[in-house]
Amino acid sequence: MTVTTDMISEFVRAANRVETLAPADRRLLLEKGVSASGALRGLLVKTAKVAPVDDAAESVIPDIASNIEQMSDETV
Repeated sequence: MTVTTDMISEFVRAANRVETLAPADRRLLLEKGVSASGALRGLLVKTAKVAPVDDAAESVIPDIASNIEQMSDETV
């Protein structure tokens, strides 16, 4: 598997058991996803590919990360 498919597998496993994850683990996974997303978007821009951005999602992710302890399992 590639790094990307490994990460996606990790996210799917975590999503299937989100209620058992500690807030610190939730935050770590969210931060890992944000970092990977930014790196992949940068690669698309660098290779002159179209890189669609969902501004609405991008704007709420920092709020979710900073308040993850209060977020419901569904939101996480």
